[in-house]
Amino acid sequence: MDLASSDLIARDRIVGCRQVTDAHLLAIALASGGRLATFDRGIVDLVPGGVAPEDALTLLSASGT
Repeated sequence: MDLASSDLIARDRIVGCRQVTDAHLLAIALASGGRLATFDRGIVDLVPGGVAPEDALTLLSASGT
């Protein structure tokens, strides 16, 4: 996955080094037709334009609900 040219990454929304890994995992999930499961609600900001967050992510709850 080429992070520099992929349209599956919202590069303009990456503001820190931790977000690079998050964006990469999200792009891999999207490229394979999947969704990224995560506890991190901040990843919603990294979903690229034209993709609905609910199609890209499954947000998990630490409490199990």
